[in-house]
Amino acid sequence: MVNSLVKLLKQKSRGIAVIGKGNSIDSINLHELQEYFVINVNDSEQIVVGNLCIYNRDFALDYFADKGCQADFYIGHRELPNASQVKSLVVPIDNTEIDYGAENSMNELKMNLSVILSIFNVLSYLLDRLDESREIYLLGMSFDVNTGYSKRLTKKPTSLDFNYAKHVLNNDEKILKKYINQGFFYGSTIHHVGSKEYSFYSSETFNYMNSDEPMVQMEDKITGDVIIVAEITTNHFGDSKRLKSMILACKNAGADMIKLQKRDVQSFYREKELLREYASPFGSTFLDYRMGLELSDKDLEMVDDYCRSIGIGWFLSVLDLKSYESLRKFNLQMLKLPSTISEHREFLEFVASDFKGDIVISTGYTSKEYEDFILNKFKDQNRIYLLQCTSSYPTPYYDTNINVISHYSSVALQNEKIIPGYSSHDLDNVCSMMAVACGARMIEKHVKLGSVSWSHFDEVALDLSNGEFSEFVKDIRKAEAILGSSHKKVLDSEHHKYWLEKK
Repeated sequence: MVNSLVKLLKQKSRGIAVIGKGNSIDSINLHELQEYFVINVNDSEQIVVGNLCIYNRDFALDYFADKGCQADFYIGHRELPNASQVKSLVVPIDNTEIDYGAENSMNELKMNLSVILSIFNVLSYLLDRLDESREIYLLGMSFDVNTGYSKRLTKKPTSLDFNYAKHVLNNDEKILKKYINQGFFYGSTIHHVGSKEYSFYSSETFNYMNSDEPMVQMEDKITGDVIIVAEITTNHFGDSKRLKSMILACKNAGADMIKLQKRDVQSFYREKELLREYASPFGSTFLDYRMGLELSDKDLEMVDDYCRSIGIGWFLSVLDLKSYESLRKFNLQMLKLPSTISEHREFLEFVASDFKGDIVISTGYTSKEYEDFILNKFKDQNRIYLLQCTSSYPTPYYDTNINVISHYSSVALQNEKIIPGYSSHDLDNVCSMMAVACGARMIEKHVKLGSVSWSHFDEVALDLSNGEFSEFVKDIRKAEAILGSSHKKVLDSEHHKYWLEKK
């Protein structure tokens, strides 16, 4: 029986989806789970029928007795009333917490009064025998009695003791956080899907990455002279699967280039900053968060290959010398020096003397003095993209100072290497459209895949999964069309209703 269960798990190579009954499951496209090994928790098969049901509560037995057993396998704390209809494994209740970090072979399955401990007890048992890693996705696990249960439930749970139910959920949530913070579980990564501070995927992101439908695309793709850069920064969250999906979505939306970031975390930040509290799926400190975001050389090789294959450019913001040196192997023709390091003059001067390709400079949190410094030091580069930027997230209209781009345009008349641009941190498309009118020839806009509250750029980024960024690209191209030509002539569309010819 166990061998049959492991064999079925082996066939489902996309991952393991654990189904809870919280209302966050209502945002998930359940028909996309066919390639996943689906695990039901207690009576959650009334939402979607899985391959394995783990039950540790008597109310689940009542549901099975009433509705029948539909999953392929059952593992629980008691005999099922209709055990002849299903393949079931009966295991005793055990209230001892397991070692979260243990990766040892479990000789017996144990149910626990904690749902989370029971789930991971079973997972450790199965993954140890599978001898392969599987990504683990937790769906519909909201851990909140106040937000309620899924609308898809045909039989709503009832509780005579609200405080006890809340206690149970809070305890399970604490246990789950420990599992997430420990990192890999039998070589697998645990992903909570939802809107918690430890959620790695939002519901929109999970749906988007699993959808068989075409990516969001422009109906009529319009090209233009303005370079549109999709600023991914670190919104890939160190996840190569998410990053690849984002790159393709940027391409389909009409972006000309994507941009990433690279920094040496340990040397870039002060120790006090790294140790401060910061809640994220990677842990409880800012160090955990920043380390989780960084891309490896292997990831960047994937980016290079993939961008070439689909025909979209890419470059990086580089924030320190160690990172700069590590990028030499990619022979990049364009780099960005972001506003973040405008005071790191020694590093900036080194790049100015060493890098001869195109350089992109954002001027957030700087004055005219920084512009003079850039123009004085960066003389050997092929092109210098000088981007007006305001380092506030988000930026209100009255602080965008789009007219600075007009100034950069006048500077470009004296220095042909200068190309004006705009790095947008505002919340709308109109400022970027006006930037085009003021002479911007590069527009940079933050993008994301689904909303994630713990992300630094979540507020200012446009969502790739719902068409926000596609609309932005359309508006930029529309602004180019509106700007038109500076050469005045009579157009074919012109006419006067009461035209008077010369006598």
